[in-house]
Amino acid sequence: MKKRFCATAFFLCLLAFPLVSYQWPVPNPVVVETFAQNYFGEFYQGISIAGKDEPVRPIAGGELVYYSRGDGAGVPSVLGGFAVIQHEENMRTVYGHLFLDPAITEGRQFFFEETDSLGTIGDSGFTQAPQLFLSVQDLGLEQVVNPYLLLPPIEERLRPIIRDVVLDSGDEKISLPALAGLNAGQWEVFADIFDEVSLRYFRPMAAYRVSVYVNGQEAFLLAFDAIKTKDGIPRVYPSRDLSWRDIYADDWRMHLGSVQLKRGMANLEIIVRDFAGNERSQSFQFRVR
Repeated sequence: MKKRFCATAFFLCLLAFPLVSYQWPVPNPVVVETFAQNYFGEFYQGISIAGKDEPVRPIAGGELVYYSRGDGAGVPSVLGGFAVIQHEENMRTVYGHLFLDPAITEGRQFFFEETDSLGTIGDSGFTQAPQLFLSVQDLGLEQVVNPYLLLPPIEERLRPIIRDVVLDSGDEKISLPALAGLNAGQWEVFADIFDEVSLRYFRPMAAYRVSVYVNGQEAFLLAFDAIKTKDGIPRVYPSRDLSWRDIYADDWRMHLGSVQLKRGMANLEIIVRDFAGNERSQSFQFRVR
């Protein structure tokens, strides 16, 4: 029987994190860039939240361990003005594109509660519009964690997009549905996959989880829980050591692994889920010669 997305695995993952209550850094967040999306040839190692001049608060209480004003007086950074907060259990958060609160720049405050302001959302650094960059780092496991794993769920009803599914054997490319069938052998699977909210903003936003099934058996799984560097290359986990080059063919296009097709009727299904729980699937049935 085919296994769909398993809530048990999700909750087991949560058990790895400390039992701390986290909050969104701004009320009513509008996420415009998602964790591990394709960002100029690399994984996006956080999320971005749209806004302008909104107060930004830490997602949990902690100690300020570093900051930069982003005005040339500190360390140059694509994040512009940013603050780094150290939390319990080796968790650390980074807040970028900020206009920092004077309490930070004047050295008047080093410990921040959830109700304290770090500054306001700005457009300092490299950004296409005013927004807040948020990154969560697990220093104990030496990985960057998807903030959605820690933050309260937000309501979002738009389902992810799946389009232009293609099988590539190296000798030929077949767009699905394949009405004339195709040859037996190994085929690479490609598709445009992104969160539908992407159509409103600047770049394709990644979904959270992608699975490919052939005749009911899982052939490929991609989940964006964390990014960890291995052999000098950032890779997403708990997927199988997949790097950016393994996943992204271009801005919108994803490589969904390879499938081995045997003669007879075949059913290929792609299931995509975002972090709000919205899911979309596409199935293709064709004859393999």
